[in-house]
Amino acid sequence: MPVDGHRLVEASLLLDSCGGADGGADLAPPDGATDAAPDPTVDLATSDAEPDAAAPDAAPADLGAPDAAPPDLAVPPDLSGSPDLSVSPDLSVPPDLSPPPDLAKPPAPCQLNTQCQADGGLPAMSCCGAFCRDTANDGAHCGACDNLCKGPNATWTCQKSACVPACQGTFLHCSMKITDGCETNIATDVNNCGACKMACLNLPKNGTPGCIAGACGIATCNAGFGDCDKQVGNGCETTLSSDAANCGACGRDCAGPNVMNSSCTAGRCIIACKAGFVDCDGDPKNGCETDINNDTNRCGCCNGKCNGGCAAGACVQGARSGGRVMLLYADNDGDGAALVSLLKNTKAFCDVVPQNTSNPLLSLATLMTYDAVLAWSQSSWDGIKVGDLLADYFDAGGRVVIATFANISGVGNTLLGKWNMGRALLSLDNIGQGAVDIGATPEPQSPLLENVGVFNSVNRSLGKPINGAVVVAYYFNSTNPLVLRGVINNRKRVDLNFLPSNFQGKSWTGDGIALIRNALLYK
Repeated sequence: MPVDGHRLVEASLLLDSCGGADGGADLAPPDGATDAAPDPTVDLATSDAEPDAAAPDAAPADLGAPDAAPPDLAVPPDLSGSPDLSVSPDLSVPPDLSPPPDLAKPPAPCQLNTQCQADGGLPAMSCCGAFCRDTANDGAHCGACDNLCKGPNATWTCQKSACVPACQGTFLHCSMKITDGCETNIATDVNNCGACKMACLNLPKNGTPGCIAGACGIATCNAGFGDCDKQVGNGCETTLSSDAANCGACGRDCAGPNVMNSSCTAGRCIIACKAGFVDCDGDPKNGCETDINNDTNRCGCCNGKCNGGCAAGACVQGARSGGRVMLLYADNDGDGAALVSLLKNTKAFCDVVPQNTSNPLLSLATLMTYDAVLAWSQSSWDGIKVGDLLADYFDAGGRVVIATFANISGVGNTLLGKWNMGRALLSLDNIGQGAVDIGATPEPQSPLLENVGVFNSVNRSLGKPINGAVVVAYYFNSTNPLVLRGVINNRKRVDLNFLPSNFQGKSWTGDGIALIRNALLYK
């Protein structure tokens, strides 16, 4: 039969007044009602069944979400979706036990230490800068407020209120002063070599101890000595000033190819070449490298060139070119000419020509036929004309060596003109007199000092290096240069600070010829 609309409205109002299906209290069934609940499957909108007039009205249906049915325990649960416990978990990566970021608590504000230790706080908690800090573990407040754990060569942590460094590399904390950090490099510290308090106490012979890669060794050798065999036990065993196999430096052997005999003086090689051979480059490693009897480009001497071959030190065809030097000087004593035979005997030059400036001055064209010029003055000359000529010659490719007294100021001997416009290596100054030996040699292996064992000079300029000059040798116990080298207009130059002419042996003694020879060959 049709559903009574009035009764549906009343049921609806009753539900609303009780708070609705979701939030209202359950309505208890009226007295006398049976335990059976109405069949929830009955559709009141479509059922044709008439209501039972004898039965009391049923309680309104609970329109909220139906309670979940209890599981049927008679049916075993479906374990098909359970994890496969036959596969062991990967324990190679430790689990991340750090708390999630949102659980980190900011330090609690405070005014007193007791506030930080209340409510279960640790005894090491202190009030630092208005916030509670764990001074037992806080690296910025370790053991006390604002005590920052820091120091060189280490990473730091705070453990039990004490700063603890973790040293890096070869550094260790040997001083035990916490502010030092890991201050000691045990790879290089001679007092803590390889470990703290392991000092290198045994002094090497002729040297000072050192720590090399954590092992005791030789730091430096005393002047004039070398550790040439690399044996720590015998220290710096080699005397570099006199050992011909280690002359001036370990491994610098004076006895090179075609050397008849050799020695070492003050760290400088003294050699005598076999007949027919000459050391033209001043390098002891290749010895007497030039065969002047058969070398077409060095026939008869260094730089003597032939066009048609060389035999027995002479050109087979045509004239020889090169290998010529000029001695340009102002010398009334005639001692300049005495140098000719001495220089030719070195076999470094084929022709040595003296030219006294008291004679008419040579032309530039004539001067260009020579490889090099040695210029000095013992008496007055026209310093401007000579200076201009030598400047033009050098600029055109010639080699020029200037010696005393051309470098003395205030006298008629001075070299002037264009030469002193950036080409000189020694400043013009007063004369210095008195016999003085060769002294310190900053460059003992220089070719400018080959075969220079002893030397003593009476006359010198008191000038100083200029235009970037480098001192190769000094006078003894002095800052006065004896030999200077430099680079002028991208070309090598050398000057000598002594008087080349040797009137009656009163100007210099020793190996002056070797100094002059080496200077004229330098390029």
